[in-house]
Amino acid sequence: MASRKRDGLWKQKGSRKWSCLDPVTKRRVSTGCEDKTAAKLWRAQRERIAADPSSAKAASAELGEWVEKFLALKERTVSAATLQVAQQKLGHFMRILGPGFRLAEIDPSVVDDYVAQRRTEDVTDHTITKEWVHLRGVLKLAKRGGAYPGDIDSLRPLDLHAGYVPRKRALTRSELVALLAQLEPHRAAVVAVCVALGLRWSEAMRLLPTDIGPTEVLVRGTKTKGSRRVVPILSLYRPLLEGAMPHIPLQPWARVHQTLMWACKRCGIDYCSPNDFRRTHATLLHESGVDRDVIRRLLGHTSTAMVDRIYGQPRTEALKDLAEARLLNAPPLRHCVPAFAVSELPGIVRVALWMRGRAA
Repeated sequence: MASRKRDGLWKQKGSRKWSCLDPVTKRRVSTGCEDKTAAKLWRAQRERIAADPSSAKAASAELGEWVEKFLALKERTVSAATLQVAQQKLGHFMRILGPGFRLAEIDPSVVDDYVAQRRTEDVTDHTITKEWVHLRGVLKLAKRGGAYPGDIDSLRPLDLHAGYVPRKRALTRSELVALLAQLEPHRAAVVAVCVALGLRWSEAMRLLPTDIGPTEVLVRGTKTKGSRRVVPILSLYRPLLEGAMPHIPLQPWARVHQTLMWACKRCGIDYCSPNDFRRTHATLLHESGVDRDVIRRLLGHTSTAMVDRIYGQPRTEALKDLAEARLLNAPPLRHCVPAFAVSELPGIVRVALWMRGRAA
């Protein structure tokens, strides 16, 4: 129950704070003030905001409203998979802050509290950083529409760091053969297709027999603009693809990580994830001397940056072969150490040389 005062302020029964009809939203809200004079000042400030249409828009904008606008914009410009990621990341803000949370109230302390809560949920800073990036996109859109008055650059916590270290695991030829031998035929076919064509897991699962021609394959990718592509069947990988053909379309694979973990243990190799098969495709090509630009086109990337950073990293044992293949016609260096007089050497070195000569 609440009692109405003549001056338009209420105090909820059992509460010490004053409420009023918000001049901006036209809804009953708490002023957050226990002092009646302070509550009147709060209401007066809201009246001034209501008198200015632009200020009123910024003060009444809610998180849920602008998240919907942001996702609607994304839906027109990104793939379904990317849109799903955005929905997931922003869903945590909607869960913790609530769709009715006013954008104008999002300040550094609100973001700090959000990060602190997410950390208590055993979420890594890398994941929280991705969530923050999506919130920043929402606030940028709102600011452009005059609905967010704050400074976006000041919101990110100083101790929030992505800390992302990309995996570089790629199977050697012998490891790949051993792993395939430990899997059931329809499971081995999934691995073979991903390695043979350099496909993402989702791309491999969309593959149809009609997509595979004598020399090339149609990849029905959706993640990026370059994901839908036609790739050649390379001689290095043709046996893998031919062995997998009877099992295409591929069967869904439940508990894939657990299955791979046990298969890797049985054949005595380090664990490999589904993404490592695509990396294996690129790494084996790179170790064979295939140009980075060719590799990035096969993978569906728009630049070689991803190839340089993650996919195209030759293993140590392959570096010598790569270097020697380009040094076949290079004459070895001889007599490249300049001559010097023994008298120019430090005394201790001259003594060492003299003793070495006597020992000989």
